[in-house]
Amino acid sequence: MNIFFKSRFLYFILALLTIVAATFAVITKIQVFSFEAASFGAVPASEKRTLTIVFFGDAMFDRSVRSLMNQNGFDYPFAHVTDFVRSHDLAVLNLEGVYTRHESVSVKDLTRLQFTFDPQGIDALKKAGFSAVSQANNHSFDFGREGLVESKVSLSARGIDPFGDYFNETDPLLIEKKGQKIALIGFNEFGGRNHDRIDSGIIKAKNDGYIAIVFAHWGEEYERFPNDFQKETARHFIDMGADVVIGAHPHVIEPIEEYKGKPIFYSLGNFIFDQYFSKDTQEGIALTLEVNKREIDFFVTPFKIERTVPMFMEQAEETEILEALAMDSEVSSEWREGIRTKTKIKIPR
Repeated sequence: MNIFFKSRFLYFILALLTIVAATFAVITKIQVFSFEAASFGAVPASEKRTLTIVFFGDAMFDRSVRSLMNQNGFDYPFAHVTDFVRSHDLAVLNLEGVYTRHESVSVKDLTRLQFTFDPQGIDALKKAGFSAVSQANNHSFDFGREGLVESKVSLSARGIDPFGDYFNETDPLLIEKKGQKIALIGFNEFGGRNHDRIDSGIIKAKNDGYIAIVFAHWGEEYERFPNDFQKETARHFIDMGADVVIGAHPHVIEPIEEYKGKPIFYSLGNFIFDQYFSKDTQEGIALTLEVNKREIDFFVTPFKIERTVPMFMEQAEETEILEALAMDSEVSSEWREGIRTKTKIKIPR
């Protein structure tokens, strides 16, 4: 073999070896990368994801509120809060009445405490960012069982999940989103207390890995502090395993209690209502929960209500509400400071 062909053969062998070596290096790098990726992936994505939920108190879309919506549209009550509501993954309120095709009786007679809402208004509720509503209250049976069933069907058909009922007969609403599992459990003091059904709902939810949140309708209207029944019942629910207990019905803000490291919000106050007769009934708080695999963080945001329309406060007004709430609440000094400064308070899971 002459020198020319020997040289070409040698170059060929060297090139072949270079290709093999490069291929081996690439394969090795891929394997290392795959191993490292698998190692980083050992913590599931759901561990790093946070689910945000906002809760509001009493919302009523009949009587004077209905008259104002007839004049200004169904979106009218949500004008100043929609962006805030929609910034959360889930939004929940207490629905003080039912969506039915019945004619309103309270529009004509403001003394009639019997509330039905126009089902066309559900779309505005959805557009405002609400995903679930509690029907566990004293007005969910204003038009009988038929009215309650019609309301739940209408809400579900438009993408809003109802939970709870007048008699505490229904199972919890189970929600799985962003890797988190939430159980919403409605309780109505005024329709047959039926504790066993609520207790079993809490226990089952916890056994199935859900965060159990009880949304209770209880207490005395316009009273700024919870009564003995509220306190005993809230603590009982936490003893059963509830992670958070939230209250409505008094139409005014009531204090927060820290019990066994868990929060009780005795009353969030009004959200959308036509009770113009006092300052206290035209104030409320929005409760934000941030849920991840290791903890639940919470903070509250005060707002005021002007002609049934909730809107956020100026700094001085907000500070006044938060200072009073912190002072009245039965909580640790750390929680008190968090309430006062609207700082996230952490609850280990």
